[in-house]
Amino acid sequence: ALHTHLGVTFLRSVSDSILVFEKATPSRDNVVWVAISLDVGGPQTSDVDLPFWRYSPEPAALTATDLLTGSHWTQRDRTLRLTLPPDRPYAIWHLSLEQ
Repeated sequence: ALHTHLGVTFLRSVSDSILVFEKATPSRDNVVWVAISLDVGGPQTSDVDLPFWRYSPEPAALTATDLLTGSHWTQRDRTLRLTLPPDRPYAIWHLSLEQ
């Protein structure tokens, strides 16, 4: 998904201090989801929308794999509460359909 500048979509974040975007292949078989704090002076928290609607048909859940730690979880809610601390003001996940 990262081999070209095409396929970048900015997503909704309730906070103006967190920028959220995804980079995906047209078939959505490779999706990278990124959140970046624009204010690293303190922890930043925001509700952010996960792009369930960009899949067809819309799935019941997505699996998110943290590309920095290797941890993963299943996300069923369309909104995620995200906190980015000053010592790690960014997050990068790979999103996939729940297996």
